[in-house]
Amino acid sequence: MEKKKQFKGGTSFAVSYLLMAIIPMAVCGIFFYPRTRNQIVERTNTSSMQQVERGLEELDRQLQIINNIPNVFFQNEEINRSDLEIEPWKNLVISNEIKKTIVNNGLIEEVFLYARKHRYFFSGYQGNFPLDKLQQYGGTVGFHYEDWEMSAILDTLETLNGTCQRPAETTILRGNLHKNIITFISTIPQKNRFAYAATMVMVDGDQLAGLLPDSQAPEGYGYLILDSNQKMIYRSSGINDSLFHRITNYGISEAVQHRSIRLEDNCLLNAAQSDSSGWILIKVTNLAPMMQEILELEYSVIFVMLGLSVVLGFLGYYFMMLNFRPLELILLQLKQNGNNRKGKIRNACYEEIERAIRILQEDNSRMSGSLQQTKPRLKKHLFTELISDSFKKGHPAEYLAELETAGFAVNEGYYRIMVIQSPSEEERDVILSEVSCEAKGFLYMFSMPNSGSILFLFGDREEGGKASFAEWYGECGQMNQTRAGVGDKVDSLLKISQSYSQACAALDYALLSTDKGAVVYYDDLPDSMFQVHSYPLELIESLAFAVKMDKIEDTENLMYQIEYMIRMKEFPPYYIRALFFNVVSIFMEKQKKAEESDQLEPAAMRILSQQLSSVQMIEILSGLYQMFRKKADAFHTKENEWMAQVRLYIGEHYGESTLSLAEVASHIGMSPTWFSTLFKEKSGCNFKEYVDLIRLEKAKELLENSEMKIEKVAERVGYNSSYSFARFFKKHMGVSPKEYRDIKVI
Repeated sequence: MEKKKQFKGGTSFAVSYLLMAIIPMAVCGIFFYPRTRNQIVERTNTSSMQQVERGLEELDRQLQIINNIPNVFFQNEEINRSDLEIEPWKNLVISNEIKKTIVNNGLIEEVFLYARKHRYFFSGYQGNFPLDKLQQYGGTVGFHYEDWEMSAILDTLETLNGTCQRPAETTILRGNLHKNIITFISTIPQKNRFAYAATMVMVDGDQLAGLLPDSQAPEGYGYLILDSNQKMIYRSSGINDSLFHRITNYGISEAVQHRSIRLEDNCLLNAAQSDSSGWILIKVTNLAPMMQEILELEYSVIFVMLGLSVVLGFLGYYFMMLNFRPLELILLQLKQNGNNRKGKIRNACYEEIERAIRILQEDNSRMSGSLQQTKPRLKKHLFTELISDSFKKGHPAEYLAELETAGFAVNEGYYRIMVIQSPSEEERDVILSEVSCEAKGFLYMFSMPNSGSILFLFGDREEGGKASFAEWYGECGQMNQTRAGVGDKVDSLLKISQSYSQACAALDYALLSTDKGAVVYYDDLPDSMFQVHSYPLELIESLAFAVKMDKIEDTENLMYQIEYMIRMKEFPPYYIRALFFNVVSIFMEKQKKAEESDQLEPAAMRILSQQLSSVQMIEILSGLYQMFRKKADAFHTKENEWMAQVRLYIGEHYGESTLSLAEVASHIGMSPTWFSTLFKEKSGCNFKEYVDLIRLEKAKELLENSEMKIEKVAERVGYNSSYSFARFFKKHMGVSPKEYRDIKVI
């Protein structure tokens, strides 16, 4: 007997252990481990791609500096054409100017300025020397490439009329050996003729790559830099020939298109191409740390699974024995004690049965309560799908059956929606809690999220008149501070979105055109609501320009016009609402540039998500204008004296076609680079954009208020060619100058 009991106990333990061990294995193996592993892989891929994008931005910034060196020489008053073409060996200033240009840039090893006529070199660090001296002494004076013949260099300097880049090569410079030198050759810009000089900028490729994120990589990993023609410019020392051949065999274009590729188990390839320069940056990432993290995750999952299996196995055995113990004891007592104790055993069985019945009743009660809690949420979800017209339309009968199960009456003769706008969230909560809708055909009440709207669904087998709605609405005491819109009836609950959109249109009209407590029906809307109106686009464009340029007086006059339009209701409600949204967006954009969007944007988003009356719109616009005026006054108070001089100088000389950033910078005694940076900080736009805005406003004024010919207008605002002026004007205004004048005259 004891052996048999032990065998039964061992079997029960084995069965319970196997059943309970499945739970942690399923949770860890099916849910936890794959999700965590995917998160690790995605995090590694995202981090590597972000490094490539940041590296590409830094590469573009350095290329812009390098490619701008010829322009700097062209604009330098100390370097002129006569010095380079007549007697260049007598000029001792050019080398100093070159050195001043590159001395603060650690990437640039050397810059050579080559005068083509006399075949003469100027250097920032080696002074002046002719071609024959360069050929005689090689890298001791000048430069010498191990991988590029001198004849090819001279041929490029003589014939190039543009730019070219040479890949990283070994160079002897100033008698020293430099590896991975990237060479940029560009011609000095010259108007309408072949360039008379060329520049050769030598950049240290290793230092350029050192600016990229995570540039210090082990063997087999690093960066590849290619130009817009997919010619390799630089390759990190960590990328060996074998890995480089695998990348090229895969395809550079395919790598840029896919952005992220797994070449092998421990190698991740991320690529991106610059929109401005067209250069391509490829990063090869070592995945060994990621694989180690995944291995540690697998060990952790195994340990957790084993621990939970042991613990849950013992718990399962205990509860199994606890649940089956009464039946075994009853059988044992019947055999041992005989018929004399049958009554007691029977009572014990009855008690066990009653306990089991009570447990089942409690479970049923809990399940019934859960269903009662779920049903309102299901009903709300289905109603949201109905009014948004986002339900599946393939099987209307099945969807109607689902609506009927959720508590909707689907066999009514008609349905319609009433939308009520409460003034505040507190009053909306009072309406939802206290209003008991007794109107004929009431079916459902729903509160729209993130707004003050309350929806009432009505339906009946017979046609309901407007009087029943108005009578019920007037009897509700909470409705005297609200307005309501009612849509037309529809013959199916599946078409209720149509009535909802009509009710919203009626509510818009009620908010802008009626007093509180009014009910507006869609079919009673005036015909003017459906007429085509001309939107005041020019007024919005003028306001955007005035706000951007901090013109307080112009902004104030335009705001008076907009507030008058809203107050007098010259347009339909949806036009007025669009006008209101555009004005708010203009002021929000201005606040973003002032770095205060964190304070304004959340409040503005809450305002724009609600339906507002004309009075509320005017109050909000007035507050935004006062905020703008306060910031504009502070800006004008703090504006430096030099900025006032700049605005005055541009206002006096905008009609000159030769007006340039260098000219204005020279007028106030600043360098062009420093002046450009300060001007953008003060005005919020660059120099060209500012001058274009001034010329555009002056051109519009002349076209509107004078009969001057288009050619004269173009000349007056600084354009020598009427064709260039017409193209500029149409780019900004969307119409030609003649079309603009015709519109204004009409």
